[in-house]
Amino acid sequence: MKCTCSTSVHCGSGNVANPALQRLNSKCSTFLTHFLVFAYPSKAYKADYPNLLTGLLECVCSNLAVVCEEGLVVREQICFPACIGFKLDMEWMVKVGSLTRSYQNVGIVRPIPCCHECDAGSDGVPFEDVNPGARWVSTRFRTLPWNVPPPWNSIPFDRQSPAKFLRRDAFHIFRLGIARNFLGSSIYLLIYMGCFLASQMNWTC
Repeated sequence: MKCTCSTSVHCGSGNVANPALQRLNSKCSTFLTHFLVFAYPSKAYKADYPNLLTGLLECVCSNLAVVCEEGLVVREQICFPACIGFKLDMEWMVKVGSLTRSYQNVGIVRPIPCCHECDAGSDGVPFEDVNPGARWVSTRFRTLPWNVPPPWNSIPFDRQSPAKFLRRDAFHIFRLGIARNFLGSSIYLLIYMGCFLASQMNWTC
C-alpha cells in the first residue's frame, strides 16, 4: 500500500535536503518507525570522548522530560505525552544505564546480584530458582540498580519503582537468548543420541 497521508513540514515534508527535519523510515508501520536523533562513530567517542554517549542521551532525555511536563500545543490544545518505558537489549541497557546489577555479573565464585529488576544472584537469593515462591520475586524493584542517576532520570515516571522504566526486549531475550540456547542444546542432544549420521552431513567447524 502507498501512504496517501499528508506529511507535515516538521515530520519531513518533501524537503529531503534539510538535515534538521525528522522523517519516517517506514511509513504505514509504527513498529518499524524510528527517528534518528544523533549519530557518532563508536570508536571515536570511546577513545576521545568516553562520556559523550551518556551526555547525548541526557540532552535528548531532558528535552523529552520538558515536553512531558509542559506539553505540546497541537491545534490550540496542549497535549502531554507520557513515556511508558525504555525498551532495549541487555547489553545496551548496561552501557547507557551504568547498571550495577546486570546479567554481566553472573558468576559461580561468589554471589553477585545479576538482575536490574531484583536481587537475584546475591547471597541467599539464587537466580536459578524458577519456582513461584522464589526469594527474588519479593525483591523486585526494591532497590535501584544504579549508583549514578541514568540519563533518563529526568523523565517523569514511577518514582517508587524507577527501574520499571527499563523494558526488556523480548526479541533479544528469547530469540537471541533462551531460544538460541535451547535449540542449540536440543540439536546437540539429537546428535549425541545418534539421530544424525555425520557421514551423511557436511560438518564444518
